[in-house]
Amino acid sequence: METNNAKSQLNGAYAQVSDTARAYKSANVVSIVVGDHNYGEWSSREHEAMEPAILVLLLLL
Repeated sequence: METNNAKSQLNGAYAQVSDTARAYKSANVVSIVVGDHNYGEWSSREHEAMEPAILVLLLLL
């Protein structure tokens, strides 16, 4: 599995997670984020704080 890679449910293409999230936001698609065991640790803490501003976030697990 490649890191920072997500399959878009809009068009089936693979792209960086942030690009996919922006495409979802543009299409008014609500997102649910499921974090791994290290979500919010080290450098990902910075991204964790920014994600709600990028996503149309419904739920963060």
